[in-house]
Amino acid sequence: MRRHWKVVFAFASLAAVCVSARSASAAPMDPVPDRFSLSPPGTNCQNVTSTASYQPCIANNISWSNMMSELGYAIAPSAFHPARTTGLGGFALSLEASFAHINANATDSTGTQYWHVGTQGDVNPNTNAFSGVNKYPDSILQIYTLKARKGLPFGFEITGALGYIANTTLWTHH
Repeated sequence: MRRHWKVVFAFASLAAVCVSARSASAAPMDPVPDRFSLSPPGTNCQNVTSTASYQPCIANNISWSNMMSELGYAIAPSAFHPARTTGLGGFALSLEASFAHINANATDSTGTQYWHVGTQGDVNPNTNAFSGVNKYPDSILQIYTLKARKGLPFGFEITGALGYIANTTLWTHH
């Protein structure tokens, strides 16, 4: 009888998740890696009308590298905890906020403003779709984190953290 209840609960949970699922959405500062491309000289690889003149897009790895290094710096785990453990019976729950400045209007060696090109931007009200570039990327990334720490025997400690990056749909954990 108990197993039957668990199976019913599992199927009910799955049905609830499927019914309550919503369509995917993005925020203005969400990364868009497929926009990082360079056109071969004399062509535009984004708007090819003839297969005879088709030239493949070249990946813009410099812009990608610049944006990802700044994003990685911003979301790297912080060390907002004391040098001492919470002790064997100790438990700590904290809410943290960190702010990282990024070069929102910087141009790399390819002439690309990588935060403008590499993030979603606002929705165009006429087409109800995201524009091709983000005209106004944030210059400060805000990360809000909930961190839990639990003390263990012999001075060890286990820590977990879940964070949210404001103005995006990105989450961090460690």
